[in-house]
Amino acid sequence: MKITKLKNKYIIRKMINYKNIRLSFNHKPTKQEILKAISDHLQSATDTLNTIKDKVEQITLLQAIKNYITYKNNVLSPSTIRSYNSLIKILKQYANDLLNANIELITNATIQHFINIYATTHTSKTCLNVLSNIITPIKFFTDKHFNIKTPQRIKKQVYIPPKKDIETLKNYFATTDKDYETIFLLSLYGLRQSEIQALTLDDLNTATHTLTINKAKVKGTNNYYYIKTTKTIESNRQIIITDYLQNLILNQNCITKKNYNMFYKHLKLATKKLSIKYFNPHKLRHYFASELHRLNIPSKYIQAMGGWATDNVLKNIYTHTIETETKKINQQINQLLF
Repeated sequence: MKITKLKNKYIIRKMINYKNIRLSFNHKPTKQEILKAISDHLQSATDTLNTIKDKVEQITLLQAIKNYITYKNNVLSPSTIRSYNSLIKILKQYANDLLNANIELITNATIQHFINIYATTHTSKTCLNVLSNIITPIKFFTDKHFNIKTPQRIKKQVYIPPKKDIETLKNYFATTDKDYETIFLLSLYGLRQSEIQALTLDDLNTATHTLTINKAKVKGTNNYYYIKTTKTIESNRQIIITDYLQNLILNQNCITKKNYNMFYKHLKLATKKLSIKYFNPHKLRHYFASELHRLNIPSKYIQAMGGWATDNVLKNIYTHTIETETKKINQQINQLLF
């Protein structure tokens, strides 16, 4: 809890479930006054929600989305709120009638019609995400249920950078920019870019060479970046880093001064300069899992080290690795027998 004096007012900022509550007092409040004000604030939000639900027949989808963001503000992540604001823009472009329709009048056919149009220019995964963001606010204010079909997902071939390309890039960053080198090496430990951006020196235990990963930095509304919890509970973990990486961090006196977009652009320039097939930074996470799998490390340990909640991504990576090895074996057989 943080108390700030601003002219003649005392501003109280309290974080609940990683969301800030801001209260204002004309005098310096006591602890009891602050707790009561927080309780009244939360109760007021609940009472307003109940009023809205009582008048649900008057709510449009646009109002439902905005109200849902308001009443779930303390539990929705900044990136999720940003996705709902993006949904409003999408519906204004593709289905303004749906956006302004009364939620009691929205049917399966109404939403399915929008998805049919949207699917002509967007992937199945994108359609599924948009559909979920439409249905969730409606279900929050009503008892309606929907059965909407989205396009069948097409299984994509997972690209994993070859080891020789990783080594080339590692040497390149070591001789060009120590900050980018730090991000690159941390990525090779399977860290998400949002996790790297949230790391501070307080997360480094120099005695044990351990980094604690327990938060993420994500883009929220108005393009501001927020610190939040990790993507899943399983993402909270510790990794042991090398002496070299620890010294690299200590010499810079920070984890990194560069943001994700800067690293993304620099990696793209580096692959072009080195004549390497371009891949986005997230592929380094896949490389991490692939290499550990190649070393015959059990899946449950790889999953824990990388902070995956399920083994779905790992299965795709393993399939790719197995297919690659199978091709090499087939080539060897052809050379030996034919």
